[in-house]
Amino acid sequence: MADRKKQILETAAELMQTRAFTAFSYQDISDRLGITKAAIHGHYRTKEMLGVALLKKYADETMAAHTEAERHGDGAWQRFDAFMNLMEETVVEENKVCPVCVLQVEHNIIKESMRKGVSEIYNLNRAWMSNLLKQGRDEGVMAFQGEPEDQADLILAATQGAFMNARAEDRNLFRRIVKQIKMNITSM
Repeated sequence: MADRKKQILETAAELMQTRAFTAFSYQDISDRLGITKAAIHGHYRTKEMLGVALLKKYADETMAAHTEAERHGDGAWQRFDAFMNLMEETVVEENKVCPVCVLQVEHNIIKESMRKGVSEIYNLNRAWMSNLLKQGRDEGVMAFQGEPEDQADLILAATQGAFMNARAEDRNLFRRIVKQIKMNITSM
């Protein structure tokens, strides 16, 4: 039973990241898994419930990515590079859309419970990146104008755009944008 629920969630995640949340149905999941729509409804009565479960999954994965990046060393640049490498692997290399990006685009369509989940994930990344930038500034290896939170917003917006452009235009675009971000915040 738990395996089926996990399969449904994984299939929904793939469909969302390769299409969009509003661009797949329970029928698509049913077709892929060879199960009835009723079986899906048994685990997730509504698509909103499925979406909230997806966001919980992504929040857990976001925190795991932060933990993984922190394992790559104590220095701000080591953590920054590790985090960007993880993002590149999980989004760019797999030719998927960042789940937060997809749901931010669909902001006016998704339910409030999902908008709240998207905001929570964004704020997890914002807080983590802000702390990293503060650390880099304190270490004397990063320099930027303004507050770390504002710089974090700028970096997150740039990387979200980089995900979408890399998928549509050139996979190397993500690396080039990250390189430019690093040049912009490197202490001279």
